[in-house]
Amino acid sequence: MLTTLSDRSYLTAPTRTRLSKSILYLIRSRNLSRQSLFLDYGCGKGFEWQYLRSLGYNSQGYDPHYFPSIPTEKFDVISFLHVLNVIPDFNDRITVLRHVWTMTKSVLVVASRSPQPCVGSDYLDGKITRYGWFNKCYSDIELKLFCARSLGVDKHRFRQIGQKAFILHR
Repeated sequence: MLTTLSDRSYLTAPTRTRLSKSILYLIRSRNLSRQSLFLDYGCGKGFEWQYLRSLGYNSQGYDPHYFPSIPTEKFDVISFLHVLNVIPDFNDRITVLRHVWTMTKSVLVVASRSPQPCVGSDYLDGKITRYGWFNKCYSDIELKLFCARSLGVDKHRFRQIGQKAFILHR
């Protein structure tokens, strides 16, 4: 579907042992409950959705490398964490973000992991890291504006919940 360097982007998936700040925010703010249908899109090794499932949450994960079964239903809440920054092609980023938004019934959380300073060899609008994967180094405002413009949503509807992390309600 996408023209990317993502053959190696799966290597960016961290091995988690606890929930991310974005997921904890969803729970604490009551945007995510056990009754919500939750998707972790780009879930990497799947710790977060599997852990939530073990706690009784109705959760699923999708990752093109680790959990490649593409979901077709709509979800109340979708986490889209650290995905946009590993897609090299600008238009592919827009396509994937729009696809995820069409799957979202209520709440979308978008986050980007972008180390500062961003190092590597220049490639398109990002860098190729020393590990051989692409990283688009978003600033907070750049990520917010990219998402707002791509989705045709007013930028003020995005609420910042952390560094390079935003929540958007339908």
